[in-house]
Amino acid sequence: MRRILIIIMFVLFSLYVFSDILIFYASSLTPPLKEIAKKYEEKYGEKVLLEPSASIVVARKITELGRRADIALFADKNLFFKMVYPELTDWQIVFASNSIVLAYTKNSRYSEKINSSNFFEILLGDKDVRFGYPDPRIAPLGYRTHFLFQLAERYYNVPGLYEKFKEAKNIYLSRKSIDSLSLLEVGELDYVFEYRSVAKVHNLKYVEFPEEINLSSPEFEDSYEKTVISINNKVIMGSTIAYTVWIPKSSKNKEGAIRFLGFFLSEGLKILEKDGFILIKPYIEGNEEKVPEKIKAMIENAGS
Repeated sequence: MRRILIIIMFVLFSLYVFSDILIFYASSLTPPLKEIAKKYEEKYGEKVLLEPSASIVVARKITELGRRADIALFADKNLFFKMVYPELTDWQIVFASNSIVLAYTKNSRYSEKINSSNFFEILLGDKDVRFGYPDPRIAPLGYRTHFLFQLAERYYNVPGLYEKFKEAKNIYLSRKSIDSLSLLEVGELDYVFEYRSVAKVHNLKYVEFPEEINLSSPEFEDSYEKTVISINNKVIMGSTIAYTVWIPKSSKNKEGAIRFLGFFLSEGLKILEKDGFILIKPYIEGNEEKVPEKIKAMIENAGS
């Protein structure tokens, strides 16, 4: 009997330690996360389940639907304090940035002449040109596209540009940052606002914008913070793009989550950089006293 109990306890322990790792994450991280998860599975023999969605939906799955995840990743660090801290987690790790670009194909209308100085004239000057971006009510790239037009109005000194953008009828709103890419690739859309990393891994042509308007540079944070949008009676202010990762308190597999996080902060960051992300020296936001010592050590060694 004692031997049977030992076997049962060992099996239960194995299931606990080596159970699947469920990750809710911002969809713009899909290409590198797939590669990271594959390499992690090969090294540790643990199954990683990836579930992409818009960042705000990532939080709602846990807050409103009561679902459990072992790791969550946002494309906007500001969502942490607005939606999940301190009820769902005590800390997050900021690890990367990105920039907004305008992606297109060789078949896009005016593709031979569009650039960072005339993009708004082409997008808003011809009703037959169709362009898209994610719904700002659920995706950071959506409200960041609004910020980009506000910044462009000032940078290029074009009064009324942002209002013209808001009133445009030739726009397609997608559910998350990568949803409109298929429509772009089959010619249903001419242009989509995307993150540079996504455009790069999908081998798309793209217009790069100056740092003054592409939300990638901390140098222009003061300017970014002067942009604003109201969504569902909530005010969202602009800021430099920043990706974060955190472990929910409700995680069923915290040991696996910590193990994956260690891999993510070493091998994973190299893959992110290869795919076009702008790496940030990882740092903690929230209650540092609640961060396990293992994770603090990982952050010290991140990227090595």
